[in-house]
Amino acid sequence: MSDVLLAGGINVLFGGPEDSFVYLAGSAFKFNIPGSGLLQLETYYYKQQGGVYEGTYQITPSWDVPLPLTENVRLRFRGFMDFIGDRGPGSTQYLTQPQLLLDLGHTWARRARFTRPRVALLEQRGRDRGAGRIHPAGQPAF
Repeated sequence: MSDVLLAGGINVLFGGPEDSFVYLAGSAFKFNIPGSGLLQLETYYYKQQGGVYEGTYQITPSWDVPLPLTENVRLRFRGFMDFIGDRGPGSTQYLTQPQLLLDLGHTWARRARFTRPRVALLEQRGRDRGAGRIHPAGQPAF
């Protein structure tokens, strides 16, 4: 474990049959994982506004993990999942948003690094073929 945090939040929903507010208070735990990734577990007391709703819990694991496939192709797998306990009317809820992302910037930067020296090499070859080169007889090449 690399860190312990106090956490809180307010979730707001407008535009449904009725406006809704949810209040959250709890703690978060960050864990060390190899590389530059993130693994975090958040635990909350969950209270939805309104007299018919009881307080319950919310547990939220979240992650952001690098997945290097090859030297040129890097993926990231990130997201979260909310587990919300029974709060009275309704039932237990699950909400998740996993994402698999391709790092195009890294892929393009790697490709650019390999093409730039090749372009410079072709330019040098063009100059060597006559532009400004002196023949052994002392006459410029045309």
